[in-house]
Amino acid sequence: MEENIKTDEREIKEIDQAAEDYAEQKDKYKYIAFISYRHLEPDATVAKKIHTMIETFKLPKEFYENGEKPNFRVFRDREELTASSLDDSIDEALKVSKFIIVICSKRLPESEWCNKEVETFIKLHGVDRVIPVLIEGEPEDSFPEALLKNETKVELEDGSVVVENKNILAAELRPKEVMARDFVGYKELSTTNPSEVNRLAKESVSLLKTEKYRIMAAILGVSYGDLKQRDKARRQRSMLILSAIVSMALTFFGIFMFNAYRSENIAKRQTIQDRSQFMLDEANVLLTQGNRFEALQISNQALEDVDADMENYGKLKSEHLQILNDAVNLTKSSYNKVINTGNQFTFLSLLEKKNYFVAGLNNDSIGLWDIVTGKLINTAKGHTQQVKLVDISTDEKTIVSGGFDDVLNLWNSDTLESLGSVKTPGNVMLINFSSDDKYLDIIYDTIEAYYYQRYDVSNLEAIGEPIKLENSVKRVTFDESGRFMFIIYDTYQRDRSLVKYDILEGKVVKEFKDIQRKNEFYEEPEEKPSDEEKPKEDDPLSSLNDEFVYDRYTDLRTSRDEKYIYLINGGNILKMDMKTDEVIYKITQTGLFADELILLEDSVNNVIYHVDFSSLVKYDLNTGEKLKSISTGSNSIKKATISSDGKVITASNDKGELLIVKEEKLTEIVPNLDNSYPEYIYSNADGKYTLTLSLSEQRIKILEIASEKNKQILDGQIAGTSKDKNYALIYSKDGFTIWNNAQNVKHKDIKNDYLDTTRSVIFDGAGYELTDNARYLSGLKRSKDDLIGEIPEIFVIDTTSNQVVYTLPIDRPSFYYGFSSDGSLLMLTTAFNEVTIYSVQEKKEVVKIVVDSGFVSGIDISDDNKYLVVNYTEGVADVYDIATQKKIGGIAGKILSIDVDEEGNIDIVSIYNNVGSKYKNFEKIQEDITMAGKMNEHGTTYQDVHSYNKAKDLLLTIKSKDNVHYGYLVDFSTGELIQSYVTPITGYTAKGVISPKGNSVIMDYLYSSSTLADETYDFFSKTAIYPIEEYDVLNQRSKEIIDKLKD
Repeated sequence: MEENIKTDEREIKEIDQAAEDYAEQKDKYKYIAFISYRHLEPDATVAKKIHTMIETFKLPKEFYENGEKPNFRVFRDREELTASSLDDSIDEALKVSKFIIVICSKRLPESEWCNKEVETFIKLHGVDRVIPVLIEGEPEDSFPEALLKNETKVELEDGSVVVENKNILAAELRPKEVMARDFVGYKELSTTNPSEVNRLAKESVSLLKTEKYRIMAAILGVSYGDLKQRDKARRQRSMLILSAIVSMALTFFGIFMFNAYRSENIAKRQTIQDRSQFMLDEANVLLTQGNRFEALQISNQALEDVDADMENYGKLKSEHLQILNDAVNLTKSSYNKVINTGNQFTFLSLLEKKNYFVAGLNNDSIGLWDIVTGKLINTAKGHTQQVKLVDISTDEKTIVSGGFDDVLNLWNSDTLESLGSVKTPGNVMLINFSSDDKYLDIIYDTIEAYYYQRYDVSNLEAIGEPIKLENSVKRVTFDESGRFMFIIYDTYQRDRSLVKYDILEGKVVKEFKDIQRKNEFYEEPEEKPSDEEKPKEDDPLSSLNDEFVYDRYTDLRTSRDEKYIYLINGGNILKMDMKTDEVIYKITQTGLFADELILLEDSVNNVIYHVDFSSLVKYDLNTGEKLKSISTGSNSIKKATISSDGKVITASNDKGELLIVKEEKLTEIVPNLDNSYPEYIYSNADGKYTLTLSLSEQRIKILEIASEKNKQILDGQIAGTSKDKNYALIYSKDGFTIWNNAQNVKHKDIKNDYLDTTRSVIFDGAGYELTDNARYLSGLKRSKDDLIGEIPEIFVIDTTSNQVVYTLPIDRPSFYYGFSSDGSLLMLTTAFNEVTIYSVQEKKEVVKIVVDSGFVSGIDISDDNKYLVVNYTEGVADVYDIATQKKIGGIAGKILSIDVDEEGNIDIVSIYNNVGSKYKNFEKIQEDITMAGKMNEHGTTYQDVHSYNKAKDLLLTIKSKDNVHYGYLVDFSTGELIQSYVTPITGYTAKGVISPKGNSVIMDYLYSSSTLADETYDFFSKTAIYPIEEYDVLNQRSKEIIDKLKD
């Protein structure tokens, strides 16, 4: 008992002294601690939790002043800085910080910035105030250099002074897995398994429950054991007091406890909703970045704890629905996975039979991934530096990798077990398996020159002597026998741009001469030049005779059977037999003086495709005959790849977009949402997936090509619709067809001489309209008169007889017209700000209404034929009483719908600058609804296409930017985005409507054109019908996708 009393007295004295020391120095320091850490995970999470812990820690009462708790402020910089010297604000923070807490991981010593922070602090305040927190590794490989090298002067009993390294104890926040010898490290794990990093971060934070006393003991200047015991006693006292209070409250103040419980429950529910919103926002970011699978997983977790009776349930569910529509339906091509390679030099290679691919990973490994799921299947270490090149044997059983450590490694493709390794004499620049998989052909770089060397795959022994090459190697290929090697040199030496080597003989067997052509700019000189003025033969920038130009070979590609090479020379493409060196044919491409040949061979269909700026030009594989030119309507194409069956071509342009061409038709433009620019693209065997590789960004993205199974495709474009959207007029090369949107079937074909079937597309001004029952069809025809010229007129066709029943001349160049819902009236804007309404049956004018001056952008009639709506490009709309011809009201925005209820009230739905409104008798009946933010990304113009569906309160808006049309399906009641659509249409404005039942969207899908060999023009257009699926159906399909990923 006496011993315990002494211990308590000692503890009190120690804490009293520490409190006095703090009180004396508190005004000297602005921050109690400065936290130095890498802005990576889990470092950042641990730093944040320690920050919060210090500021909320329950201090011993001795530290309180006048009953008030001290305000412990902590400095934690929010972003990684890379300047060579400390930022002024950081430098100042270090000066006014009493302690520095260093979050120590294996990546911390790599940070020059963190080292400078610690070094500066030690110079200012000494090493005794450094508090390391170890989250990975051992002190020798995780402490900053400034801390490891720190030395302290110690005075001995005899008065002498010696220098010793200060032994600093660290707070221990390493989970057991991290302390294990086989732990791969956070650096690798952050690339291969980010979710595991997050899990381990949580475990580190959980260790803070006990280690916080070690940190706070150092800060307060008290012992670890005393502080922990004091806090334990404090918490026990608090629990006793709380128990007493609860008991009293339950006895005497039950009502107050109920209110407290309710408040706590409300706070908890709000926290759940806030967390759900955060996770949905994160899922949207992942979708934009190209991580479709991760977006699905996070979005599904977001609503797990959200109840239907929560305040924000509707909004959260709508956002989840939008993510599901974009990520589950796959109505447009979508990036499934973004893979961070941690390697800025690696190329990749495909195992087509397994649907896998292999690439360099981090600084010393290779990785094997599943193309379909994006899963990392296996990894293997065998290099000491980054892997640059990988190749797959023809039988796909063996992988070879070459790194910057000048090492070649062979791997079993099933297990990634090592099959052998060899050190090369220089840095490997090319690796190639021979056709029979017996040999490896490599080119390596030395200070002296490039060299070619062949290795035996069975034992990795070099075969023969290396062949010395020139330093300017640009492209290399081998014939099917493996005997001959062709090299394109990036050189201006005459007749040295294309060289053929005999590998077995180890020598050059042919240097192909540059091709001579007439210099079209040559002018005969008045006087012949002297010998000194004549160009010299060894002058690389001149020709033997200025009258001629000598074109060198600038690039090559190899045929799939490895029998032929395709070459660029001047303005020509040549196909050459690699065995005989015979030119099979020459394709003349005027203006094509490119340094890179982008050529795709489809050996299944015996054609080749060559990229000519923004077009894919198709040629006969055997004869070189031009067959057609396929326009992409894009900027210049940079890279292209083709599936093995030749059905799918994927290309990238200079905007970072991907162009999808199926069966020689441009079907989709995949927008570049995250400003990523692929440097290389690859297609898997069946063309269902495209891989993009960016070396500079160190990442690979997997794109799943949209299947037409997820939408119904109709031949033709939407030429017009009925007012109730029940019918659509579809125009294709075969003529006009009326499609029943409600029943999703063809209604009938329409044929009449007034219908112009010679056009490739129907432009906006053609103005085809249908009545709600599809009885009448109207359109514009321009007749010719020898004296007057063109006479435009509106015609009306009775679709039951295919006969024209009514025509109206037009007295102005710009006009709008349309039918009433019952088809009895036809309205038309005429001259002098007038709208004239005609009777279709009686074929006569009914009424003429003078409207306000302005630029009319559309007109409409209410279903009861009582009111006329006039929309203006200025962003306003007016309503007129047809009986009195007087304006009865107006609103800001465009009127999308006008109805009259049983009591005669006028109900209006409108949109203005992406803000939706609803009116009754021109008075707003609810708060304005701001439409989904994504709708604002492409601006707002009067040319935006809107389709409103009253049955489901849905709005479809179509916007155009850079030859791409974007469709947005929005819940009008909330403004939340439900689904988005992308269509690559050029030349006309895409149209789209919501079906009457609100269960599908019918929208122009694509337009593609090509020029045939005879220079005739071919075109085709498509319309897509996208289903609007129920939330529960999409949610279930989402879970099925996630379950497959877990298998």
